Amino acid sequence: MRALAGFLITGTQMKYERPGKATVVTPCETIDGPYIQFKDGTARRILHEDEIPIGLPIDADWPIQKVWDLGELLVPVGEFIENNHPIIPSPYVPEWHQKVVAEYPTSFIDALNQSRTMNLPMAPEYVAHFSMAQAEEVKTLLDNLKLDLCKGIAYISEDHLEIAYKININVGLEGNQYYIYGDNISVLLNVYSKNKLFRKDINSFSNGLEYIEHLSDYEIKNNITSFIGARMGKPEGAKLREMRPVIHSLFPVGHDVGNQRKIYDAIVKESKIEIGLRHCNVCDSPTHTGVCCGENTEFVETKFKKHDIKKIWDEAKESLDTYINEPIKGVKGMISSELIPENLTKGFIRYKNNLSVFRDGTTRFDMVDISMTHFKPKEIGLSLEKAQELGYDVKSEDDIVELKIQDIVLSSLLAEKLLETTHYIDELLVKLYGLEPFYNCKSTQDLFGHLMMGLAPHTSGAILCRIIGLADVKGHYGHPFFHAAKRRNCDGDIDCVMFLLDGLINFSKEFLATTRGGQMDAPLILTTSINPSEIDKEALNLDIGWEYPLEFYEWSQETPLAKEASKNGVLTVEDVLGSDKQFEGFGFTHLTHDCNSGPPNNPYNTLDSMRMKTMVQFALGTTLSSVDNNDQSSRLIDRHLIRDMRGNLRAFGQQKVRCTKCGESYRRPPLSGKCTTIIDKKTDPFSKEEVEITCPGNIILTVSEGAVNKYDSLMEELIQKYGCNEYTNELYHLISSWVSETFRVPNTKKQERLWDNQ
Repeated sequence: MRALAGFLITGTQMKYERPGKATVVTPCETIDGPYIQFKDGTARRILHEDEIPIGLPIDADWPIQKVWDLGELLVPVGEFIENNHPIIPSPYVPEWHQKVVAEYPTSFIDALNQSRTMNLPMAPEYVAHFSMAQAEEVKTLLDNLKLDLCKGIAYISEDHLEIAYKININVGLEGNQYYIYGDNISVLLNVYSKNKLFRKDINSFSNGLEYIEHLSDYEIKNNITSFIGARMGKPEGAKLREMRPVIHSLFPVGHDVGNQRKIYDAIVKESKIEIGLRHCNVCDSPTHTGVCCGENTEFVETKFKKHDIKKIWDEAKESLDTYINEPIKGVKGMISSELIPENLTKGFIRYKNNLSVFRDGTTRFDMVDISMTHFKPKEIGLSLEKAQELGYDVKSEDDIVELKIQDIVLSSLLAEKLLETTHYIDELLVKLYGLEPFYNCKSTQDLFGHLMMGLAPHTSGAILCRIIGLADVKGHYGHPFFHAAKRRNCDGDIDCVMFLLDGLINFSKEFLATTRGGQMDAPLILTTSINPSEIDKEALNLDIGWEYPLEFYEWSQETPLAKEASKNGVLTVEDVLGSDKQFEGFGFTHLTHDCNSGPPNNPYNTLDSMRMKTMVQFALGTTLSSVDNNDQSSRLIDRHLIRDMRGNLRAFGQQKVRCTKCGESYRRPPLSGKCTTIIDKKTDPFSKEEVEITCPGNIILTVSEGAVNKYDSLMEELIQKYGCNEYTNELYHLISSWVSETFRVPNTKKQERLWDNQ
């Protein structure tokens, strides 16, 4: 992750070639890391993230010269099964070698003896990536190695460093001399003397691995078989969901108060608002509330008029014992069928606790979906006592325990907002409903164990869950069953969670829109328990074994169909469906030491401008051996930047104009040059005639010149610095000339009025 300057971190969506379309990035320290060439010429395989500092390729102290190999990508077999993608031949990895030897070798001598006496392949950690170089290159490297038997060092000349980089051999620097080191040079040095005796045609070998195996007297399997192209998709995220602008209460303020939408401004201006009028059958009086005298009221009609908002405002202040007219913000108008406004008391309490409201009355937290089946209590800030209280059988905070299917781990970035939400609900219970506080949370530890609801935006059914910890990631961890119950598959999706009590108290169908889709993204239904047979079927393809058997590795070499995996030793959820093992007892094949690993921030979110984000990514591209910046430039310009400029140029010619005060838009600008919207009517005191009052706002364009040519200089710089294909280059210059001609300023005198003299 650090080798990529943090553009891929935990929670980032990654688009890849196979087996599916996209996935979400998670850390794993037990597979090969990247192989990196540093600016001093040394190179090595990175074993721990702390070996690379957090930084950007444009930084002066950025140590990386080139990334020759990004390391391994761990993709479970279940992904291939779900996407019906043929199984890719597995490289010869330590997990495979472990299956063919009785005792795993601890040194090259042990591995050599095993290979010769038992006719077994050489252990993969002693084999370099010979298949990445030509046979002639490997022979050239061997011919030019200088062995110092006294020091036990193999020196390499600067002219042949690139070959060492290709096959991922560690390169060190002693004084002004380079040398190679590490376990994976063992086979290379073992055939050093035989290379001197080789006299055959070197071109008869298709790659360096075949040549090395020819020189050796033991089998060497390829430890690198496939490469997968990938790129960053959507950045990770974890935040409080807020309406634009931020709203504290679902209470209408009308269209006369401006963009601030302050409720007190509506009181001062005596704005007309549209709310639903209701009738209480108990006291036989009109009201705007859904409940009066302890009974539900009946809807009568909606009316757009001057309502007594001040009375409602004063009642809310009185209930909270406050006399300050806080800048509580409401909505311009309700979107529901009966137009029931929210109790203003909730708006005051939300403002006090720095919260906002969503359109259905709830407070929501949006986070990227990340799957998790096991965790350590210390990773998520869960104490030993609290873990045991929540039902986890742990003896130490370092114990690895299986996650219960409806437990979730939220982002620590939201800890403060989560606490503020509990304070809001507690104050609401006390001051509005006359009940005792429920949460009483004073620290983040107090949050653990409380119930929440998870909801995907394209559904209307929430899933009950329980918060058990906080992780330093921009996303939330949940069991695959939990995400599948929401009809999600963890490929970069963002879902929300909300406190259960918040949904029960504050959510109402009466706030939902009557338009198409108004019932979506609303917790109309709550699923209290998850049945694996009723969730999205993708979760049933999850492989749950602790390891892959030998027959699977051998079977994978045939590039077979993934659906046959179960017949070759791969255990999936579907195999245990309907039994007690469908809920627990899942395994994992590779250990992750810390789910919080990786850089904390993605530069895509922290860099100020799109220009800077783009140039940093291209600077990163120069360090990646797999990236062609010329091709990347062509794709970016053709598929994104040119289309943006061309679309905005078209929009500029067809744009509307807008009033800066009331927001009214016009297809054609009024001849007066000012807004003509009627905002009020008054009776003239002398003539007694009704006079229309128009909005005093100014008219402005909705599409500016800057919006059209904002990427012009960026495209020009990319073409000059990195190049692009001929078609894209000509297309850019054509579109750029159109934009220049559209906004060209003539040298003649600027005509200010129609009757200016020439």
